[in-house]
Amino acid sequence: MNKFEELELCFKKILLRDIEIHLRGKCVVRDTLIFYEFKDFNFKFIFKSNKKFEFPYPFEMDISNSDIKLLYHNKYIHHDDPIHRFKMINCIKKMKNKFYNSTINIIINNA
Repeated sequence: MNKFEELELCFKKILLRDIEIHLRGKCVVRDTLIFYEFKDFNFKFIFKSNKKFEFPYPFEMDISNSDIKLLYHNKYIHHDDPIHRFKMINCIKKMKNKFYNSTINIIINNA
């Protein structure tokens, strides 16, 4: 099973369940997940209160029974190679993406 299929299976399991989404240590959404979709390398969660949360496909993920961690850290791109790290940091001077070098933690409340 590839990573995409594994992530899809996890998202299917949390449908119609109460979840919390934490980004950079703050809870951004706490609601019941009604629907999700994948389009153009982005996932979109739609909640019971009609809130929407969109996030890109992660570089790496850590899945357990009580939470799903989606990792967007640079080390998964340059793999601690000093030359690649230097090139990447110099290319990305003013990154305004809220997911840059962070982790999304999806906590399943009624696990």
